[in-house]
Order: sequence, then C-alpha cells, then structure tokens
Amino acid sequence: MRIRAMLVRSIGVGAATAVLSCVFAAPATAAPAEPTLAAAEVTVTMRDTGADVVRSEFRLTRPTTEATPIELLVPHQRDARIVSVTTPDDEHDLAARSANRITTELASGTQEYVVEHELDRTAQARAVPLVIPDIPTDRAARVGISVALPAGQRLVGDSMPSFRQADSGGDQVTVEHRGNSLPSTVVADYGSTDRLSLGTVVSIGSGLFLAIVVVFWAVGIRRKERAEQ
Repeated sequence: MRIRAMLVRSIGVGAATAVLSCVFAAPATAAPAEPTLAAAEVTVTMRDTGADVVRSEFRLTRPTTEATPIELLVPHQRDARIVSVTTPDDEHDLAARSANRITTELASGTQEYVVEHELDRTAQARAVPLVIPDIPTDRAARVGISVALPAGQRLVGDSMPSFRQADSGGDQVTVEHRGNSLPSTVVADYGSTDRLSLGTVVSIGSGLFLAIVVVFWAVGIRRKERAEQ
C-alpha cells in the first residue's frame, strides 16, 4: 500500500509539473511572414536601336520585419537578352554570363523597392522579358504596365498582354495595360506609322467586297430590265 501511495504521489507531482510547464513556457518565436507582392508598376522604354530600358516598382503587402533575401527571375530569350540588372543592393552585369536568378536583399522595414534592367534586343524582336520577384502575388494585386514604343512606331499586330493606347506625344506612342498578374514577357508588335494596321486592312477589304457586290447587283438588275424590254 505504501509503494502504491508513493507511486500515485509521484505521478501526481509529475502531472502537475507538466501542466505548470505548459502554462508558463515561453511562447515559440513565429517565423517571419513570406513577402507577398501587392502591386507593381512597370515602365518599358523600347528604342529603335534595341537598347531597351525597363523600370519596375514593386510594393509588398507589408514591410519586412528583418533583412529579407528575395530572388528575381531573369528570363532568357534568343532575340532579347538582359545585359544588366540594378537591384536595391547591387548592380549585376549579365553580359558575360548566363543567369536565371539573381538574389537581392531587402533591408528591414522595406515595403517598396525598384528594379531596373537593360536589354540588347534585335530589330526584329517584339518581345521584352521582365525581371520579376519569385514571391507569391496577392489575389488583389494591382499591376500596371506602360510601354513607350520607338519613335514613329505604333501597334500594328498582336500584343501580350492586351494594351490600349494611352498617349501620343508627337511621334512617341505609349500603350498601357492594367491587370492583377505580372507576366514574365511583354510583346508589342509595332510598325511605322505609314504601315497599315490589320484592322485597317480588314476595313478596306470589307469595303471593296461590298462595292463589288453592289456592282454585280446593279449589273444584274440592268440585265433583267433589258430582258423584260
């Protein structure tokens, strides 16, 4: 009986100690939240020489609580090569090497930061790769993309994403896109202002077809009238 009593007492003391340990234990330190993209404003300046410049302003959903590394995705294309990227902490020269990712560090308290990159694009290329952060995008993210076409050029074909003409200052045409996702590539098929667009060609073709139909209809009516006479 004495051994049983001592055993019960030992179990009770152990249980009480465990309960007190749970009550007074220090709370575990929560891991810092992963950065999430809340907004992006991208400005693309396309030049007839192919030496394009892209400026991207990114905004996070909340400021970082500590120094936070972020990887930037650097897409590769055959006719549009990114040669340099300027990040918040350094400038990366990509002319002599191939890289798919660049790591940059955001200081504690950062909520907005800018990334700029330069291209070497061939005259035939219409695609501009964008350098984007490899982080989740908020569902309500706001993304704006502005593309200034080379002087004397305008959209004449397909574009991705869809753009609308926002401004035309002299011979400089700017197109814009608003959406909720950030693409890795922007495509703008442009041509000289004296080149007919696809819509214009279709309109002219439709007009000619209608004119031909009217002529045949008039000739048919005329022949019918002659036959009746």
